Amino acid sequence: MDYTPSQTIPTVLIIDDSPEDRDIFRRFLNQDPKATYRILEAESGEEGIQQLDQLQMQSGCNLVLLDFYLPDMTGVDILRQIKQQSMAMPVLMLTGLGDEQMATQALRLGAQDYIVKQQLTAEVLQFAVRTALRQSKLQIQLSTYEAQQTLIRDIALRIRQSLNLQDILQRAVVEVKQLLHCDRVIIYRFLPNGDGVVEVEALQPGWMSILGKVIHEPCLAGGWNQKYLQGETTAIEDINTADLESCHHDLLARLQVRANLVIPIAISSPHPSDETLALADVEGHDESILWGLLIAHHCTSARQWQRLETQLLEQLAAQLSIAIQQAELYQQMHLSNQRLEATVQARTAALKQANAELCRLNESLRVSNQDLEQFAYIASHDLREPLRKVKSFAELLAKRYQGQLDETADRYIHYVTDGAVRMQTLINDLLAYSRWGKQTLGKAPTDLNQVLSRTLETLSETIHQKQAVVSANVLPVLSVDALQIEQVFKNLLDNALKYSRDDCPPRITITAEDRGTDWRLTVQDNGIGIAAEFCDRIFILFQRLHTQSEYSGTGIGLAICKKIIERHGGEIGITSTPHHGATFWFTLPSPSGAGKEPTHQT
Repeated sequence: MDYTPSQTIPTVLIIDDSPEDRDIFRRFLNQDPKATYRILEAESGEEGIQQLDQLQMQSGCNLVLLDFYLPDMTGVDILRQIKQQSMAMPVLMLTGLGDEQMATQALRLGAQDYIVKQQLTAEVLQFAVRTALRQSKLQIQLSTYEAQQTLIRDIALRIRQSLNLQDILQRAVVEVKQLLHCDRVIIYRFLPNGDGVVEVEALQPGWMSILGKVIHEPCLAGGWNQKYLQGETTAIEDINTADLESCHHDLLARLQVRANLVIPIAISSPHPSDETLALADVEGHDESILWGLLIAHHCTSARQWQRLETQLLEQLAAQLSIAIQQAELYQQMHLSNQRLEATVQARTAALKQANAELCRLNESLRVSNQDLEQFAYIASHDLREPLRKVKSFAELLAKRYQGQLDETADRYIHYVTDGAVRMQTLINDLLAYSRWGKQTLGKAPTDLNQVLSRTLETLSETIHQKQAVVSANVLPVLSVDALQIEQVFKNLLDNALKYSRDDCPPRITITAEDRGTDWRLTVQDNGIGIAAEFCDRIFILFQRLHTQSEYSGTGIGLAICKKIIERHGGEIGITSTPHHGATFWFTLPSPSGAGKEPTHQT
């Protein structure tokens, strides 16, 4: 059931205590390309019941999306109240657990279906809501049709009590046979090729059964279908005196028929089945399908059919048309539900498998990272002592024998001393990188202006030597680990000071932009910059773009920044043009009510 603007817009009430979940459900429904909804919300069971009571007195509610766990009651409690108060609307139960026993309980109490939140997509929710509304509409149609059974008294009541098409047809022929006191009553259903089959039969003992017989008679072709499609009936009082073609007379005689009454059963369907499609009138009656014939046979003798008998069968045929369409719709709905259930089960199984594989990979990655960090820490720590000895003895060697040996020996001593210093720096940086990855985040509301001030004080000597100008606009108060974010500022500012140009003093600008869900902070300089193809590479551990003779360093500082920012749930990157400076940026999650402080400049 796809709603258009000309139709009544269905009302959907979302009962869920999670604002985030309600927002997701509303957004998914508003994105439905096939339907438009009036969406209401309630954050507790009591509020939901109150809204339902009000809606019942007004325009009504078409569907309820009901969370299983609410702060004041469970979804099952609300479902019981809905059913006890005879509120007629479908209920889709929402659960975050996917518990089958819970779902079975909800379905037993009258829920239309249940949806697992973790597996929810816009397509799944939209399809489930449209299906529930379609089923509700069909149920309303069924109730309306059942109310019409009084038009043909008790016989229509008994026919319409079942949604099983075979049962409906069988009940009809039995009742007609008893009412008309005739020898045989059949329902003849047309086949796609133009033939027909005796679908059901009620037979007086002593006469030939034709149940299941496929009848193929060329003499019944031509205008017969068109005649019945237009609603005409046929009443033959005696085949021996009636004006019949010989082939038609012979057919009835073979079936032991002396008199018959034929009533067409036509149904209206914009989507006819394959079996009835061949019998549709393609010349202006594309929605009228001649489904079959209701036929009463009198075999004992000739019979004059009364007008009241014809009217009774016409009324019954009309009711059968409705019942047939109901049964077919119900069958389509049942098949649709089966396909939906199979699809959901297949998707659920696939998601479970994918989640299991993702969990396995995440655990494997966690263990690998943990092992790698532990290895790096232990290896670096164990290297410090022998390296300290190498450095100490190299310094003693240089102090005692510097200038006493030849120039080559002095150069070699310098290489040993310089290499030991660089190695010691590398190990210290590696230990720092490992430590930043292992430390627990101590998040707290932190004024980033104060963090930046401490960083500038630490780098004040270098800033003074470089004659650098560092300016910053208003920075926010965010929930971060102050020590770790200070390390990020230190590494980025140190990087900007190190890679400055010789022709002009460094100019460094720190800015902050509120983007709603996060803050984007930038550190912009006028230094040497880097080429675009190297922008991603510089955040990789030990990756350097310059030699030690050009710029000192270990290639770990920016990797530490990346690790810290990602642990805070943000991202880090760079935009740069060679010889025109670089802009490092990083994001941090934005809490509500972040404060701001004045600008400061060094």
